[in-house]
Amino acid sequence: MAEIFLDNETLFIRNNDLIEKLSSLEVFSLFVRKRNLGKINYSDIKIPDRIKEIKFRKKPSHLIVSLELDDEQKVKVSCCLGGVQLYGKLSHLDLRKIVDNEYVIINNEWIPISEESIQDNLNLLKDSDFSTKTISFGNVFNYLGLFSSPFLDSTELSFKILEEVKVSQYSDIQEKDGIFRIELYDYQKEGLKWLKFCSLNGIGTILGDDMGLGKTAQVIAFICWGIENNLFDNYLIVVPSTLLENWRREFLFFTDNKVEPYIHHGANRTGLRRVLENEKIVLTTYSLIINDSALFGSINWGACILDEASLIKNYQAERTIAIKSIPSKVRVAMTGTPVENSLLDLWSISDFCNEGYLGSIEEFKDVYVDQTVEQNLGNVNLERLKNLTSNIMLRRMKIDILDSLPDRIDIHQAIKQGPYEFEKYHELRDEILSRSDGGAVVFELIRKLYRFCSHPLLVDGITDVGITELTQKSVKFSRTLEILNEIKEKGEKVLIFSEIIDMIDLFKLSLSSFFGIKVFNIDGRVPVSERQESIDEFSKQDGFAVMVLNPVTAGMGLNITSANHVIHYTRQWNPALEEQASARAYRNGQKKGVNIYYPYYVETIEETIDNRLRQKFQLSESVIEVTSNNTDELEFLYEILKKDKYE
Repeated sequence: MAEIFLDNETLFIRNNDLIEKLSSLEVFSLFVRKRNLGKINYSDIKIPDRIKEIKFRKKPSHLIVSLELDDEQKVKVSCCLGGVQLYGKLSHLDLRKIVDNEYVIINNEWIPISEESIQDNLNLLKDSDFSTKTISFGNVFNYLGLFSSPFLDSTELSFKILEEVKVSQYSDIQEKDGIFRIELYDYQKEGLKWLKFCSLNGIGTILGDDMGLGKTAQVIAFICWGIENNLFDNYLIVVPSTLLENWRREFLFFTDNKVEPYIHHGANRTGLRRVLENEKIVLTTYSLIINDSALFGSINWGACILDEASLIKNYQAERTIAIKSIPSKVRVAMTGTPVENSLLDLWSISDFCNEGYLGSIEEFKDVYVDQTVEQNLGNVNLERLKNLTSNIMLRRMKIDILDSLPDRIDIHQAIKQGPYEFEKYHELRDEILSRSDGGAVVFELIRKLYRFCSHPLLVDGITDVGITELTQKSVKFSRTLEILNEIKEKGEKVLIFSEIIDMIDLFKLSLSSFFGIKVFNIDGRVPVSERQESIDEFSKQDGFAVMVLNPVTAGMGLNITSANHVIHYTRQWNPALEEQASARAYRNGQKKGVNIYYPYYVETIEETIDNRLRQKFQLSESVIEVTSNNTDELEFLYEILKKDKYE
């Protein structure tokens, strides 16, 4: 006769000389349904009185695992099943035994474990060792993100506590007076600490700080720290083509020219794997990730970092698919707008950082997207999504960190000309240098070069063109449009300054069509009596609005504090003139931090003007009398053109 016996809270059957452990399904069939056990008749099975006294539950219960840290900074594991607390502190093996058994016998009661929590606790246990503080945090982390698996109670094990525990394992990695030479703001130091933590734990992250808070500085500081401590063999940074040169210069600026990334771009770029493998930092563009996907995919990257990561918001886009196929140990997405049009944007970016963290796209849609906005806003799922994303995203807004943030942020953006612009620019430059008559003719040609840098089409007198051609012919215009899109997503207002009337008209025509809004303008053609009325109408606009102004005509006396973004699209020789133009937004009554952008082309007269203005500003402290562009400055430009050097 077969016999059931209990050993160490586990049920077994002995049939002749064969002993087998009973599965949860077999226990349920035998003791709840009173059914035969395979070929063994129920009536032929001997059940001891001790086992007959056990109460067998019919319905499975979820196994809730609780994690916390004990006094010795070791991970403490405890379980709750069906409202019953299981034992006390458990070891890694204790938990595995419970999960493997698929049931628990406690207080003379047999409680089956639900299939869902069995599977998810197996995921949690994989490669983890709870006997030491070297917990496989990646498993816990992914477990926290499982969509329909609320089987981990981590209230006692906060993210910050785990951070302290995990980072303490790397106590040999010390802060040094290293290659990153600029002092970060306090909030940026916290961002650097976060990036370190995520990289040490193999966790992808979204650096979602508000625009203007210095995401680039934090990432460069992180890379410098990683290089000093041999964290990764290499770093891949993917940026819009308009930001390639700006990133290169930021590296040089923040490291005193000690670190310069290798730029993979242009028709003469390498196609050899060994070339990229020999570089510590590789900087490339989204378009080349598609074109050279096989090359990038053949290299195991330490960290893959995306700037303007909203460019992969479409999870079906070719660039998104290509980027997600690149192997890397850690992924960082930099974006001030993690959600632009839909929650699917957030899913796509999060899935790049940690594949599967928010479930499959179908699961995500079922829980969040396939509901009305009204249902979502009042749905607990939305709060849960917020909690889930907070585990992988660091996001600070200006309003949250005003104590450590200057009210005004000046952003000088170096831009490299596209092939078309580069060729045409140097044709104009050569024409200037070939003229022997000098004087007014040469100076007029220099002004033409200045106009060309605003937009090449202005030189030919073309202003009635679509947004596509405008962006194709001018990298600077394209970058400005990217900035405007970011401002639009924030629902804020912007002032664009240009002294070129045709450029003002071009902005007004193209932006009104592209954004579907009225674009306001103030220049010499707008009567003084109508200017305040235009400002009032601009200020009353709900959310995003654009006003284009001439810095001479509208640079003084106007209060436009409804805008908190300023773009100096064409530059002035006088820093005081630019300061007064910026002061239309950055003045008493402004309640938000103000971002002031200075986009300029490198290795052109625009770079010369930008450097000259910075020198003048430092010298004058903004007290130079406002004057118009003068002959001395044009002569200075002419000398620079002859040297073929921009300084």
